[in-house]
Amino acid sequence: MPPHCRIMGATGSGKSTFINTVSGSDLKVGNGLRSCTSAVEHSRTFQLFDRNVTLIDTPGFDDTTKSDTDILKMIAVYLSTTYENGYKLSGVIYIHRISDFRMTGVSRRNFTMFRKLCG
Repeated sequence: MPPHCRIMGATGSGKSTFINTVSGSDLKVGNGLRSCTSAVEHSRTFQLFDRNVTLIDTPGFDDTTKSDTDILKMIAVYLSTTYENGYKLSGVIYIHRISDFRMTGVSRRNFTMFRKLCG
């Protein structure tokens, strides 16, 4: 079973674009001010250093339609279900908006909550 790597970051930071570029997937990408990713999705499995890898895309924090708590619950359900099916999270990639000069308190709190969620 391929390792799963969770891509996380704020809405509009380029998570879906990154996943599409790296994996050759065609996940929907937003162009406006509203959030685009509304559910947990995963990329096509691809090879990296002779290993099969799958990237997980979720709605970003600071989403325009969902609270950060709702997003974390959605991620928890997805991770629990995939773990029960034999898939394990192997890593997290945090994507930071290039326009943000530093990591805000909200971003740090969400990252800390996610770290606790994953153990």
